[in-house]
Order: sequence, then structure tokens, then C-alpha cells
Amino acid sequence: MRIIVFVLFLLAYAPARSAVIQVRIYTGTNVSSLSLAPAGAGYSLFADLVKRADIGSLKAVSLKAAGDSVWLKLGDSLLGKFASVTVSENSPDSLRNGSLKLKINAQEKGQREYPGGIRVSAEKGLLKVINVVDIEQYTRGVIKSEVGVSQSVEFYKVKAIIIRTYTLSNLRRHELEHFHLCDQTHCQVYRGKVTNENIVKGVAETKNQVLVDTAIMLVNASFFSNCGGQTCNSEDVWSKALPYLRSGTDTFCTRQPSAYWQKKIPKSEWLKYFSDKHGYPVNDTAAVKALLSFTQYQRKVYFTEQPVKIPLKVLRDDWKLRSTYFSVEVQGDMVVLKGRGFGHGVGLCQEGAMAMAKKGYTAKDIIDHYYRDVTVIDLNKLEFFQEE
Repeated sequence: MRIIVFVLFLLAYAPARSAVIQVRIYTGTNVSSLSLAPAGAGYSLFADLVKRADIGSLKAVSLKAAGDSVWLKLGDSLLGKFASVTVSENSPDSLRNGSLKLKINAQEKGQREYPGGIRVSAEKGLLKVINVVDIEQYTRGVIKSEVGVSQSVEFYKVKAIIIRTYTLSNLRRHELEHFHLCDQTHCQVYRGKVTNENIVKGVAETKNQVLVDTAIMLVNASFFSNCGGQTCNSEDVWSKALPYLRSGTDTFCTRQPSAYWQKKIPKSEWLKYFSDKHGYPVNDTAAVKALLSFTQYQRKVYFTEQPVKIPLKVLRDDWKLRSTYFSVEVQGDMVVLKGRGFGHGVGLCQEGAMAMAKKGYTAKDIIDHYYRDVTVIDLNKLEFFQEE
């Protein structure tokens, strides 16, 4: 019964059997014009849902915003002004391997290559560009954008499972904007096509695999850069306690690049912040001592609890700190924050996972180290059980 419920959830909120998602690209960039050309398989050009042409290799399409409409040119021919323009592959799903080369605002630095198709509309003189892409191709792109191309296949297998799980869990994040995910850190960083051999292999060897909890529901597959030696409970960072996101010791990341950090702040600014923002009694000598001498041997949730309760996560946001895992000491007129780790600390520690993979741990070993009581499940097997 639980399996059936889980599959129905996927069919309701995921890209179902086509395994295609819609990702807004160039998010946060003012795109007024776009040129694109196929690099590989043949494509079809649609404007306002009507097929206008077949596009061969390197046949250029030019798009320009005009209010809430899009001017469309194919080569040197102006086809008109439309509400939306779509470029999609002609090949059957199983054979799609083409890509589109995109350049925005006539700038070479804006050129990228994307798998799948592109849908473009306009709003208030700017283009809205959506990449309609197979989830496996998307997973490759996120892996490269998030962690680069120099890691092992085993680590990429871990990342593929986590990214795929996160993707399917968050398909309603931009529902009101009529796409699934954006290409920024708000969702997952994504910059297009990837051909790196290790990434391709890691994604292929885990195709359709996702993480589920003991209730056979997709987990919140959160991840971050480095935990500094200890991960966090989910409720210490967010509002909800999740049984598979528990704090734990991690010795694998402590010699990695993001394990330690330091920040110096003038003591006067530090005290003024607590007075202005939190109403802290900075004229009370005993109370001020807590602001200037603070140690975390293990992760804490609050910086101070008396006379004012101040969560560490608030300090991290306000001071743009790498993590909440830091200690405080005074050096002359400066307050020195000596920190550990980089990120929110909940779930998978990426640098720790990289180190584990290099030491010969399997993808399952790594997942079990950072998540409690989770299972890797193939989506096709779940659909098989549903049909039975």
C-alpha cells in the first residue's frame, strides 16, 4: 500500500513516465534577446503551438522581447511576433541526445549549451527561458555545476541519487511561475550539457534511483559543502525534525578545503549589533562576557539563551558567516570568529563524501553515513509493484 501511495505521489507531482522537467535558465539575468542553434540532432520550431519549421544543424534562431511578446527570426527571415516559441527535438525519447547552443543579449560570455528543448516567452520586455530536459541529463548538469568534474565515479553516483531525489521532491517549488525548478542555489545550480565521462557514468549507473524513508516517501535529500566535523539535526536549522536527518560525527571532512574559516569584526560593531538587533544589555559586564567568549566543542543551537535567546542561524545570516559552527574570542579591539565547516550542516557533507569515495567507500556506504534509515529505490521497480 505504501509503495502504491508513493508511486501515485510521483505521478501527481513528478514528470511522470516521460521523465522530463522544466528548468528556468538564466534566472536573475535580464535577458532581452536570445540566439540559439542546434548542435546535433534535428529540431522543430514551434510558435504559439504551431509548427513553423524543421531546424537542421547550426540553423540559427533569433528571439527578442517586445513587451509581453517574442519577435522570432529563423536565419534572416522574420517570422513574426508570438506569445511563446518552442524548439524541441524530433527524435523519439529513447534517442534524444542533441543540444542547443544559446547566447543571450548578443554576448559571447553568455553562450552555453543545453540538452533537450527550449521554451521562450516574454514579460515586461524580458525573455523567460525554460529548458525542457530529461531528468538524467539535468542531473548531470547539476553535478558539474555543484561539485565540478574532478571527482570519482562513486562520489558522482551518490550525488546523482541525491540530486534526482531532490528534484522530484521539489517539482512544485515554482508551480505558480509555470516551471518546476530554477537554475540557481534556490533550487539547484544548473548550467547545461555535460559530457564528462565520470559524471555520465555515475548518473547512468544510478539511473532512476532515489532515496526514500521508512514510510517509502522521498526524503529531503539536503546537502552542503563541509560540516566541520559534525552534521546538524534538521530541526536545529529548519522547523521540522526528520528521523533520517540526525546530527552525527564526521571525521572525513576535517582535512578538506572548507573545514575551517575565520572572520574578524571590530568589537564595537559586534556589540552594537547585539544591542540594536536583539536588545541585548551591552552595558551589563557579566552579560557582555557571553558575547565575547563563546566556544563550541560540539554544535549548539543558540549563541545565547539568557538574558536574550539568540539562535546561531540568525548570526550566520546577519553576518554572512560560512556556518553556525564557530567560537568567539577577543584579540585587542577585534572579535575573532574561528569557524568550522561551510553550509547549513544538514544531510550530506560533500567534502566528507568526496573523501570517503577516495578511500574506497561505496555509494551505499556514503549514503548510510549521512542519512539514517533510508533506502535507495528504483522508480521503475516501484511502478512494477504498482501494476502488480
